Amino acid sequence: MFDGAAPETINGRLAMVGFVWALLAEKATGLGVLQQVFNPGAAGLVNFVAIVQIFTFASIIPMLKGESTDARRWGPFRAQAERWNGRLAMIGFAALILHEAIRGMPFLTAFL
Repeated sequence: MFDGAAPETINGRLAMVGFVWALLAEKATGLGVLQQVFNPGAAGLVNFVAIVQIFTFASIIPMLKGESTDARRWGPFRAQAERWNGRLAMIGFAALILHEAIRGMPFLTAFL
């Protein structure tokens, strides 16, 4: 359970949600990723902890029932595609944080 494709699948799902959520929240509030998490009064850290718990639990349940993370296939939604999308989301989320740390401004603010 803590080795193989399962941890990468869970982390990839969290990265996909985090990347999209960070961009949507930035668009709505004007705050970058670091500001969303660490500003007093911003609920970013609380929301992050809640979402991590929900997605981790939802991802572990099928694994506890014996389902392999590689066994899922539904149209274009394959395990391999999900892992690649998760990897790209991890890189994208890291890039959002790195951009904000270097440029000192949120990603969307710099380009819009």
